[in-house]
Amino acid sequence: MKIMITGLSGNLSSALVKAFPENEFKFDSKDCTFSKTEVPFTYDVKYKKELDIRNRKKIDKYMQYKPDIIIHTAAYVNTNRCEEDTIGAFQTNVEGTFNLVDSMCKYSPDTLFVNLCTTATMDPTCYSIENKITEQTKQNPQTWYGQTKILAEEIVKRRCKRWINLFPVFLFGNIPLDSSSMVNITAYNTVFNKQTTIKLDPKIHKMWEYVYNFIPVLRNIILNKKSENQDVLLVGNSPKTVQEFFDICQDKFKAQFGKEMVYNFEPESDYLKEHIGDNSKMLRLANMTEAQYNENRVTFEQGIEESYKCLAKLL
Repeated sequence: MKIMITGLSGNLSSALVKAFPENEFKFDSKDCTFSKTEVPFTYDVKYKKELDIRNRKKIDKYMQYKPDIIIHTAAYVNTNRCEEDTIGAFQTNVEGTFNLVDSMCKYSPDTLFVNLCTTATMDPTCYSIENKITEQTKQNPQTWYGQTKILAEEIVKRRCKRWINLFPVFLFGNIPLDSSSMVNITAYNTVFNKQTTIKLDPKIHKMWEYVYNFIPVLRNIILNKKSENQDVLLVGNSPKTVQEFFDICQDKFKAQFGKEMVYNFEPESDYLKEHIGDNSKMLRLANMTEAQYNENRVTFEQGIEESYKCLAKLL
């Protein structure tokens, strides 16, 4: 099976590589250019070489190998940075997605296109703790990031013969320099004595989930023919308040680094509100029960501990 995965420096994409160990499709890094490093991150870090999805000629070259599945995770993801660099966000999230889809339609139209989306496209007035986010929740993005991602969704739906749009909810993992994660940013900046502003209401519930819990889920969904041409939420099952979650982070950080994390909340900036999702469709398409999902599930505490261990090794 030949699988093309974009955005390999992210937490979810690294998990997906492990989800498909039989993948025969390998990029020659000498022919790749940087994509993520050209995005202005909160901190400076050298990422792996990746295919620049804005470079149509190079995309065409790889598409002629006719991958069976394309899993598109590459994106300009930091909400604040997207507001500061609207052109860069548009070029990556919209034009980059169009390049991949258009090239696939030309060289490999029967390929399954799996697109990683965001619940930042959902209308925050249409969900709450009592009214969970579902695949049918009205979309009305409140940020430029959300607007670029909803455009990418439409490109996939209108052009691809076979597609799946996946909507992950607040994932974190073991790539400590992935700047899409507020947990990573906070921990990294604290190590270097920088305070982080967290634009989330500490009283509001979110559903953070350790990304590797989704490895069997993702594989099953992607390989299930019934998943095709559908939107699917990727959601955990244990909501916590933002304060509760960062209290766990604080404890694990102190145990690993011997100091307190330095951050402050800006709750008036939390446009996402109570972010609770319904994972019933995810489990159904993955052919899993709630009990099966929980059987080998890594907890918040274990996941944060592993993340900080990885960060400590890099510093």
